[in-house]
Amino acid sequence: MGKSGHPIGIGEFQLATTKRKASTKSPKNTTIRSRSAASKSNQAVEKVALTSKKKGSLKQTSILILSGITAVVLLALISYNPADPGLFHHDSNAVIQNKAGSAGAYLADVLFGFFGYISYLVPVAFMVSAFLLFRSSKEKNNGINLGISVFGVFLALIAGCGLAILLWPASNLSYGAGGLLGQGIARIFMKTL
Repeated sequence: MGKSGHPIGIGEFQLATTKRKASTKSPKNTTIRSRSAASKSNQAVEKVALTSKKKGSLKQTSILILSGITAVVLLALISYNPADPGLFHHDSNAVIQNKAGSAGAYLADVLFGFFGYISYLVPVAFMVSAFLLFRSSKEKNNGINLGISVFGVFLALIAGCGLAILLWPASNLSYGAGGLLGQGIARIFMKTL
């Protein structure tokens, strides 16, 4: 009979048997539960440690990739030949002299065309980025500092291109020592001065 004096239904019978099973559990089962809870907390600690390992590996991989990009860009800039085909110079019969291949010739032509000799600072910027990735910062305002730094580098690049045109007007580059950006900035400098 059930609690209300009526015959026990199937649902009440199952409920009663599960209550009995729960009350007759041995201490061995509770030990297993506590071990599984402890292993879950250990797994949570391991996941945190694994995440920091992944971050370290990601930093190292980023440094290697940025170093490789730096080497290729520097090789393309050093072995630049104005006769190589690129964005500003088209010649389908020209033999590519750039040591970084056709992509390096195109990249060097674009960089020298827009920035002039200041384009040698592009590999330096990649290496500084790799160094900053290697050095971990615990500061809370790191995002603001990074934004200000990037903006400052951008202004220095613009000013450097303009000054390169003004200081070295005779250059063997097709758009001058400061490139197209330097020509535009030099015109603004000349109008304001």
